[in-house]
Amino acid sequence: MQVDADYDRFMQLSDSVIEVTEKVIDNNQKSSTALFYLGGIYGYRGIVKSDKDEILSAVWDGKKGYGYLRDALEVDPKNYDAQMGVGLFNYFLSRMPKAFRWVATAIGFDADRELGLRMLERTAAKGTYARNEARWWLSQFYQWEEQPEKGAQYLKELSESYPSNPFYVQQYGYLLLFQLHRVDEAMPVFQKATTMTNHEAERYIIQGYYRLGHAYRFKNQFKNAVELYKKYLTLERSDTSRIRGANNYLGLCCELSGDRATALIYYQQSPRESKERIEKPMTEFDIKVEKMSNWFSAGYYANGYEAGSALLARKDLTDDQRGDVLWQITSTFFSQKDYSQVADRYTHVTGLAIKEKSWIQPNAYYQLGLCYVQNGQKDLAKSAFKKALEYKKYDNEDNIREAVEDELDKLKD
Repeated sequence: MQVDADYDRFMQLSDSVIEVTEKVIDNNQKSSTALFYLGGIYGYRGIVKSDKDEILSAVWDGKKGYGYLRDALEVDPKNYDAQMGVGLFNYFLSRMPKAFRWVATAIGFDADRELGLRMLERTAAKGTYARNEARWWLSQFYQWEEQPEKGAQYLKELSESYPSNPFYVQQYGYLLLFQLHRVDEAMPVFQKATTMTNHEAERYIIQGYYRLGHAYRFKNQFKNAVELYKKYLTLERSDTSRIRGANNYLGLCCELSGDRATALIYYQQSPRESKERIEKPMTEFDIKVEKMSNWFSAGYYANGYEAGSALLARKDLTDDQRGDVLWQITSTFFSQKDYSQVADRYTHVTGLAIKEKSWIQPNAYYQLGLCYVQNGQKDLAKSAFKKALEYKKYDNEDNIREAVEDELDKLKD
């Protein structure tokens, strides 16, 4: 497999880096730059090995890497490149899943997430070799921290610093569309990517058509979306997952436009992704919910609220249908940090007898708890989090349970 070959090649090259840098250090133990490179390569070996579930070996490499990076900073406290390595170590360990937090204890390390971010920010501002690498990591970490505005700023800087690199352009557009829901800002970014010339990164140029298709779909402009998904399919040859995705979305756009027959032709090209849509035609209610969801994804919140309110005014909805609409509306308020609009709606959701999308209610209790935390209502927050833990056997259960338990730990007196 290509992944295994890449892993083996990385390990061979990293062995060479270690050999060269150790020779430099033997001749000059005060070389902060060499210590930075040695610590950095051990750190990345740890990251790669953890992805391969080689946990003990990853910990060992990580510990050595951290030690060399600390040595680099002792030699030169203003080695901002080494600060990135120490910052990464702090940040990654602080986000380690609960089941593996024994790792930090085993190496006698108390991870500090905020310190990690501050060190990375210093590298992004003042680093020599690792400045852009730090910007990239920060762009990802701030998305994980639910601060996409900060992440977008770093991606914008990278895309402007490397205007011929479609990867950074695509990542910036992706964050604008999927994290910040600014469809009208994202579209010219994707359009720019499609006009670029870079033979080493053609896949990212081609992706521009795929993501422009998403943008038009979110604006409920299905004819334009269909044209772009088709354009993408004429160019893409290797990304089988996105090829299936494009066919699925083509079918969806056709069905939302009222053309079920053509939709089925595209669905058949992506039977796994489109299984439910092949078996069950969208109802009039399903179509309206999908269009409402698109408005929210585009960031056209007023359109989405109007569509959702019209649906909730209906008297013929089942609890599952009402719960779906309420969940989407309330989650949008929550993502916009408009907590005044959240608590009553989530409470309504938790009182419904939802059967099909069983994940909605535990998620509603979790976000209700977060809302109470923001309002300083600790007892209500604890109660909501504990209710979330009562639910079992639903999609993404492990992640929600871990997130809830983390919040409860923070609320301990």
